[in-house]
Amino acid sequence: MFVLVKWRDAVHPESGLWTLDKDLENDADLIVETCGFLVFKSADRLRVAVAVSDDGAGGKQYSGIMTIPRSCVVSMQEVRPIRKRIK
Repeated sequence: MFVLVKWRDAVHPESGLWTLDKDLENDADLIVETCGFLVFKSADRLRVAVAVSDDGAGGKQYSGIMTIPRSCVVSMQEVRPIRKRIK
């Protein structure tokens, strides 16, 4: 299944700088969108791969796997391919 996952990433305030108490609440959420093949799903994480191929022995192999904690997932929806010839 091909999916679009929106998830909340960890954010580090400006690298190498000190942060004041009063500025701690001003960090905006960083929402990331990841598209790919849903290759694993459990109660605590998803794994989305960029590429899928046959392994030559009847199984599959994957490349570019992103592991996303379920607690960070904002939404996930199935994406259906458009069956149209590219010219």
